[in-house]
Amino acid sequence: MITRCVKFYFVCWWVSLYFSFSDAWPKPFDDFKNLLFYSGSGLVFLYCLFRDKNLKIPFWPALLFLIYIFFALLSIQIPIYEGFLAWARLLLWGGLAWSFSRCSGNERLYLMKAAVLSAALIGVLGILWVFEIRFVAYSAYMVTPIGWVAYYGDFMALHLPMVFYLFESESNRKKKILWFGCLVLILTGLWISGSRASILGFAAAFFWMVMRWRRWKWIAFAVMVVFALAFFLPKSLQDNSVLKRWTYTSDMTNGRWINYLVTADMITAKPWRGWGMGSYRFIFPEFAYQRPGQWVQTEKEWYVHPHNELLHQWSETGFLGLLAFVSFWSFLLWRGVRLPRSPQMVSAVAGLLIVLVSWQFSTAFLNPLIRALTAFYVGWMLQQISCRTVTVKQIRPVLFFIGGAAIFFVTAYNTSLYAYWKSRTAPDDSAKKEWARRAHSLAPLAFDSLYVYVDAFLREPPFEKGQAATRQLYREFPFVPSVLYQTASLKIQEKKPVEAIVLLDHALRNAPGFDLAENVRNYLKRDLKKENPPGK
Repeated sequence: MITRCVKFYFVCWWVSLYFSFSDAWPKPFDDFKNLLFYSGSGLVFLYCLFRDKNLKIPFWPALLFLIYIFFALLSIQIPIYEGFLAWARLLLWGGLAWSFSRCSGNERLYLMKAAVLSAALIGVLGILWVFEIRFVAYSAYMVTPIGWVAYYGDFMALHLPMVFYLFESESNRKKKILWFGCLVLILTGLWISGSRASILGFAAAFFWMVMRWRRWKWIAFAVMVVFALAFFLPKSLQDNSVLKRWTYTSDMTNGRWINYLVTADMITAKPWRGWGMGSYRFIFPEFAYQRPGQWVQTEKEWYVHPHNELLHQWSETGFLGLLAFVSFWSFLLWRGVRLPRSPQMVSAVAGLLIVLVSWQFSTAFLNPLIRALTAFYVGWMLQQISCRTVTVKQIRPVLFFIGGAAIFFVTAYNTSLYAYWKSRTAPDDSAKKEWARRAHSLAPLAFDSLYVYVDAFLREPPFEKGQAATRQLYREFPFVPSVLYQTASLKIQEKKPVEAIVLLDHALRNAPGFDLAENVRNYLKRDLKKENPPGK
């Protein structure tokens, strides 16, 4: 169990996750939130591993999870570094979920109260943003206090089972009023998000709670309060960019359908093993334009997720990985719905229903804050389900080593992103090169650090370092349009214009709007015609 002293720091870390994701509070750099989550999760896991002398683990959930991570590990191909990075994150998430299962009832109550109050405060910020009252300048479209509205929707929805549980288990009348107020604020935040995936997930959880809890009157009243407020909003507020998400149904649905078909093509190419964990966004450009349709993609931005977690798992980990993934979550739900009716059981199952439904229509699976909340519900479920447990004292040193290695690996990567950001925003070339060198030393085969290193050194003497890094970049990421362009630049340096044109043609097939690549290709073709005129 977590001691009182560590409990305080555990709650502080938990709350800091919320505010590190909020744009209303400053942070050292954007990816600091990922560093805080993954490295913090690993430290929590190691501490719980150290404190828990018996090391009791639920047998069937642990076995299914191990089978899944085994197939995920087997799937890793290119890019190798990104694959192991995604795998290490998965291990740390599993360790965090187990750590939550070792919390006492009081510790879990502290975490829920901190979570709900933090979410309610962020909900207030979201309401203020609708009225164009912001504490920081932010011009991005459809952005909330914690980023993109889809993440905001899941973030708010996942706190509803917690606040339901707190309201139900509270006997103090004043505190009941407090939790009801938090419920209204969180529901308002869910409506403001306009995330239909999150609302659908909440609808599934709401139906479950009504059927199993039978305490539906005050829940329904809170829902009606939110929708009443929504319909009385002035027309000017309904034109707010965040609220406009409600009007994006047709365009977004068509784009999603094309994306599903593209992912299906990726699966058809490698149905059993998949393309490798963590590879989706680097493989996607190769298939994006094989089907007709309006598709927007540039050399700098491309899809990172198919907006359907089952397709995502199948495309990356193959059919066996998908089967293990589905088996793990199905087992938790199956055992959860068979538990005796109680507020704890109903709330834990409701939390899982929200994410499992929403994940089939959104990219929220990738968001670390959503992963943290999901781990909370999984740990809560593991503590309640009655299944065989095993004591594995002998493997504690192995788990310590694996956990420590995963923490080091993920921490080095997220720290490299700070150096990457500094290189991108450097005031002069010398600073740009220095920060690029630091990013590359921390994560030598990660896409961002390797790309910024190539960008800094390929066109500056001595050319050997940049050229070697460019070849490595192409070996790891051969389908990314900007990588193809950089490799074409290398071929131009080597005076191989024909090979450069082939690479640029490939870049334009994967990103037809890549104007710079098109201009360079046309220039090379004109030069070749001058050197080899017709009839010569």
